[in-house]
Amino acid sequence: MTLHISVPLRLGRGLNDREHHMARHRRVQSERGAVQWQLNGKKPPAGAVRVLLVRVSVPSATRWIQLDGDNLQGSMKAVRDQVAAWLGRDDADGGTIQWEYGQRRGTDWACEIHVVPTP
Repeated sequence: MTLHISVPLRLGRGLNDREHHMARHRRVQSERGAVQWQLNGKKPPAGAVRVLLVRVSVPSATRWIQLDGDNLQGSMKAVRDQVAAWLGRDDADGGTIQWEYGQRRGTDWACEIHVVPTP
């Protein structure tokens, strides 16, 4: 079973974001809640999976901010944690979950989640 969903989220700039610890806590809870809302009722696949997380951002009038690898991964930490919780595993489980990241321009802010079972 392959899963493709788009969660309407405006993800930040990852490790470059500077925010108060309580503001960060509220943001993380909000992001995890939005992902869980989209995953409710969907059955997680058993066995090994490949998870692709894509940050969709809207460019400003003058430029598009493309994140480097560590900031891209950091911006999607709450999403990754919630997908791992939905799968019933730890996100550090490298044996059964292969994480991949991407980013693209779009007309609306979002985070796309693609879960594909691997043999």
